[in-house]
Formats: sequence, C-alpha cells, structure tokens
Amino acid sequence: MRMSKEESMTPGERLKIMRMERAFTLKALGKTVGYPEESADIRIAQYEANKRGLTKNVAAKLATALNVSPKNFSSHICETPEELYRSMVWIEQEYGEEAVISCYDDWYDNGTFQDTGIYDENEVFERKFG
Repeated sequence: MRMSKEESMTPGERLKIMRMERAFTLKALGKTVGYPEESADIRIAQYEANKRGLTKNVAAKLATALNVSPKNFSSHICETPEELYRSMVWIEQEYGEEAVISCYDDWYDNGTFQDTGIYDENEVFERKFG
C-alpha cells in the first residue's frame, strides 16, 4: 500500500478532526487561540479548508488549545516510535484499521528493511525483533 502526498490528509483536515473530537466550535477555538470574536470562526474555517497555511506559531497555539502535539499538523517522515504511532493513528483515521494492518503486513511479509539493500537478513531480524 502506497500513499502519495496528494492522498495524505492535510493539516486543515487534521485540525478539523481534532477540533471536533475536543468539542470546540470554530468560534470557540478561534477565540481560545487569540482571534477576535468577530473573525475567530472564519479564521479557523480558513485553516480547516486549507485556504490559509498553518505557520509554526499558529500550529503551536492550536496544539496548546487542543491539548495535542503540534507535530500532529506535520507530514514529515517519522523519526521516533512516537511519531510512527501518531502516523498510524492518522492512517487509521483516514483509511481505516485495515489500512494499518495491511501496511504492517506488507512491511513484515516483504522484508522492507532487507529490500533497501542497507541491511542483511540478520540485521533485518535484529531491527524487527531485537
């Protein structure tokens, strides 16, 4: 299973899911991060619709208000087990549990580490189970 950047969930889509899971209205979240009442809902709606990009500063404020990591708004490659877990959560959210299972099965069955040519069979075993 492969996902291209075009198929990935956008930061705005992620924001909307997190906002709704935290039971914030557009206006309430906008006011919480410091926007004036008359434009708070519009500003958050623009982020969710990807009409405005999330700067690091705005992402940090939104993350604080939603009590999540700002990394939830990022789409970089995972560098730690925590980041891998977070990515798996988003893959499950967007594509369903079966997608996570399928991804893992593909990786496990096809010896992904070994296929890169970087690791031999013993190193693959150690990386998977060591």
